[in-house]
Amino acid sequence: MKNNQLFQKQQPKLTREAVMRSLLSGLAVGFGANFLASLITWFLPINGLWISLAALVAVTLIAAPLFYFKRFRTNDMMNARRIDRLGLDERMITMVELEDSDSYIAKVQREDAQAALAAVDAKQLRLRISKAIILSVLICAILGAGMTIVNFLSENGVLPGGDQLLDDFVEQQTTVYVKITYEAEDGGIIEGDEAQVLVQGTDASTITAVADDGYVFKCWNDGSTNPTRTDTNVQEDVTYTATFTPLEEDGEGEEEGKGDFPTDAPGSQGDGDGDGNDDDPKDPSDQDDISGGGGAWEPNNQIINGETFYRDVLQEYQDAAEELLKDPDNGLTDEEKELIKKYLGIV
Repeated sequence: MKNNQLFQKQQPKLTREAVMRSLLSGLAVGFGANFLASLITWFLPINGLWISLAALVAVTLIAAPLFYFKRFRTNDMMNARRIDRLGLDERMITMVELEDSDSYIAKVQREDAQAALAAVDAKQLRLRISKAIILSVLICAILGAGMTIVNFLSENGVLPGGDQLLDDFVEQQTTVYVKITYEAEDGGIIEGDEAQVLVQGTDASTITAVADDGYVFKCWNDGSTNPTRTDTNVQEDVTYTATFTPLEEDGEGEEEGKGDFPTDAPGSQGDGDGDGNDDDPKDPSDQDDISGGGGAWEPNNQIINGETFYRDVLQEYQDAAEELLKDPDNGLTDEEKELIKKYLGIV
């Protein structure tokens, strides 16, 4: 009597166990294919959702039968080992090994094994799936399902696609960044973004050098005299420094021998020519003693940009006022004319 007839009572349960193992193993491979398909199509400008799902189904249907016929399908030796685990002390394995022997000992062993097998109830055979198979299915399922969800969200614009991330990464690796820094010396601050990191060749944002009370903006270290600047086409790391001039320097200059008025001649002291009658600073008769008053004259009365002199500006206004006063159609009253003359020192 063949051994496969001995395992007829246990065979259905053993076959179901083999099918279950094959199906789970096929699912593990299918989810692996699902993950790879989702990952690949994520980097391509196509809808990869259905492709990844088709890969899951197709690979599972192909892999599961292969696992069954090549790995898990039962035979006499596999059944014998499985049943011996119930405490039959390898009687089934020995029976299978001595299947073709006609010796007395083999016959006695087979009879003993058959008696032990008859006492085995099929219900004692519990479904046994290895932890390795279960763990493989779980890992592959998580990877495949997760990547499929990412692919779906990317197709609907919720997440960026793999191709976009790849392009951004390549751009970051090839893009050159430069830093432009704005600093202020004592007497002022920088209004705006003082440190800017830019893509090489792009424009910086606008900033302004603002003077503190008692100071005026002088210039930038590159020679620019405009306190507000917008640097364009920045090619390299660079630092610009704003400098400021104290207003009290102008006052000190006047105290060091400059005339009391912008129209005072160099070295004059206003009413101090020695005769007490310096009513008019422009009167040549009042310039007799200018060599002895106040020392050397230096044009230090600068305003706003550190370059324009009070004397020059005042002269321009005086000339313009004189032209206006000479115009018979200027439309000014006598009172207004006298006021202009007094304010600008026009005699």
